[in-house]
Amino acid sequence: MQFALHVGKIQEWIKLNPLPWKKYGIELDTSNRYFDKFDGIKVVGFNEIDKLRWGIWATSFFNASTNEEIIISQVSLAKQYLQRHIIGLKSRLKNDSFYNRFIEDYYKKG
Repeated sequence: MQFALHVGKIQEWIKLNPLPWKKYGIELDTSNRYFDKFDGIKVVGFNEIDKLRWGIWATSFFNASTNEEIIISQVSLAKQYLQRHIIGLKSRLKNDSFYNRFIEDYYKKG
């Protein structure tokens, strides 16, 4: 699952368990807002957001992504997002038989 900064998913991931992220120099800053909606990364202003893709920041995010605690919180967040999508799907289909058929065919296999 891809978590993107510009829609607040990385921030939500960090908030689940911020302590291990700090080991990699990654912290949220509530006074530093991105897109006027989401907490920013400490010491990286909105006008410098592209820095997070390269160099030391890319290395820090990569290294953080191998941390067991961070992986566990990523899986937890992915499950939450999948549940939200399933609930949204049911609401959009507006037909329980279509929804139930979809869930039976694609989610309850195995």
